Amino acid sequence: MKKAEIIFAFMLLLFSIFMLVEALGFEYSSDFGPGPGFAPVWLSIILILLATTLILSHTVKKEDHNEGQSFFKSKKGLKQASVFLLALIISITLVDVLGLILVLTLFSFFTFKFIEKYSWVSSVGVSLGSMVFVIVVFNVWLDIPTPTGLFFF
Repeated sequence: MKKAEIIFAFMLLLFSIFMLVEALGFEYSSDFGPGPGFAPVWLSIILILLATTLILSHTVKKEDHNEGQSFFKSKKGLKQASVFLLALIISITLVDVLGLILVLTLFSFFTFKFIEKYSWVSSVGVSLGSMVFVIVVFNVWLDIPTPTGLFFF
């Protein structure tokens, strides 16, 4: 546990609280759906939760077994980060061709199965769950069409 990480987490928490206060000044909803304050409010709340979790995880932890060992200094960590970045770049370029929903599904499957080494069942479950989540939130709930490709989804 490094002191700089705790200081960063506190600064992140203060920043996210400030952003929440500012976001509450915007209109939360409008006649046509979510207003300009919808996304900043929820993103600030999520950031507050994540910063709080980071602070608690660093203050409650008794000892750190990975102290002094950097993720990017190991060859395995560097390889995983490089493969993830390459998969992300390929996914972004394929959105116009295959459509956002299919690309997100394939990207999440690839990430879980081949980078994080989860089982086939878990990888397929997370991928399909992500696909359903994106469809429900954007296409159904917010009525925002997602980019479609050759397969019309």
